[in-house]
Amino acid sequence: MSIKKGSSRLRLKKVPMSIYVTAEQKRRLDALHARTEVPVSAYIRRGIEMVLKKEGA
Repeated sequence: MSIKKGSSRLRLKKVPMSIYVTAEQKRRLDALHARTEVPVSAYIRRGIEMVLKKEGA
């Protein structure tokens, strides 16, 4: 999954979901967002997609 700004793949219909992350994960995600300007939610979706592909789901 691409996380480029304006990517058509990121415009797919999304449904809300709540997750819990550690304070350290939140801090690191926020720092990544500040550096790249890519939304944290895009990184979370990318991580989910990576796990799903790895697990064959």
